Amino acid sequence: MAASAFPIPHGMKAVRAQFGNFNFTELSGANVDVDDTWEADNLVMLRNVAGTGLNVRLHRLVAPEFEAALKEIVAACPKYKIRMLGGYCPRHKMHDVKRELSTHSWGIAFDLNWDKNPVAATLITDFPPELIAILKRRGWNWGGDWKGTKDSMHWQWATGC
Repeated sequence: MAASAFPIPHGMKAVRAQFGNFNFTELSGANVDVDDTWEADNLVMLRNVAGTGLNVRLHRLVAPEFEAALKEIVAACPKYKIRMLGGYCPRHKMHDVKRELSTHSWGIAFDLNWDKNPVAATLITDFPPELIAILKRRGWNWGGDWKGTKDSMHWQWATGC
C-alpha cells in the first residue's frame, strides 16, 4: 500500500493524464527536449536530499514522497551509502528512439548507485533488503522485479510502463 495521497498510474496513458502531457523535440542519442513551460510548471530540484549531499530533479507531485522515502532509508540503512542519484532525464526508454518515452521524462523515476545496480539479464544489486522493502511499501515500482531484463538501479512511480 502506497503511503502517498495520490494514485500510482498504470500505463503510459495514465502517466500522461496524472503528470501532464508535453510537447517535445527529438534530439540525438534518443534524448528529447521537453517543452520549457511544462518543465517550469512541474519539476522541482531537491537539494542535499535526506542529507546525502546529492541533488535530484523530480516531478513536484512525487518529490515529497521521494524525500520521505529517502529519509526513511537513510535511517533504516545507516551503513548503505547513496552515492549516485538520478531523476528527471527526458529520453526514450533504454536510449532507443524506437521505444516510447521513459518515465524519467516525467520526473517520476529515479536511479540509485548505478555502478552496483546495473541493467542486466539477471538481477545484480547491492541494495540492502530494507531499502527495497521501504520503497516497495511506499508504492515505488522496482526495475529489479521486472520480467526479462532487470534494471536494478531504477525505481518509478508507475506500473505497466
